[in-house]
Amino acid sequence: MGYLDEHLFLNYDYKIIGLEGDETKHLQAINRQEKYCSKSLPRVKHIHHFITLDSASFIEESARDLHNLPRIALFGLHPCGDLSSVAIKLFLECESFTNLIITPCCYHKMTGNSDFTKFNHFPMSNALKNACSTYDTENPFLRTFLRLSGQQSPLKFSEMSEERHFERG
Repeated sequence: MGYLDEHLFLNYDYKIIGLEGDETKHLQAINRQEKYCSKSLPRVKHIHHFITLDSASFIEESARDLHNLPRIALFGLHPCGDLSSVAIKLFLECESFTNLIITPCCYHKMTGNSDFTKFNHFPMSNALKNACSTYDTENPFLRTFLRLSGQQSPLKFSEMSEERHFERG
């Protein structure tokens, strides 16, 4: 909806590009910006774009008119599943941005192999990957573990049937 970008613009003079994959939410953010913070229009851009690992050039092009500004932030709220890891990789590829702000969630929606003992984009650290591979035990990053890291209440999951756990995953 644009609350964070408005705060960062008004209080810290950030220039922001907000990418949103959902067209309705994207339009809501633009409408809110025009109504409540129109002075941010030249420096805060809301763009409808579904982010993938191939989005770096699109993001760089979108930031082109902000290049002469000293600080540009790329932020993501509720980047479910793989999107947190993808956002970090894109941030590292894009030279335009000085800041990355993400509020991750829904780790249990990350993509992986059929039994979710390995994930496509996690862990990102080679050191952590190597440390995990040295153990003869099962990978510690199971879907259940990732649910807990998503800060859900354990009680919420303890009362679910196995079928419901799979459904939620």
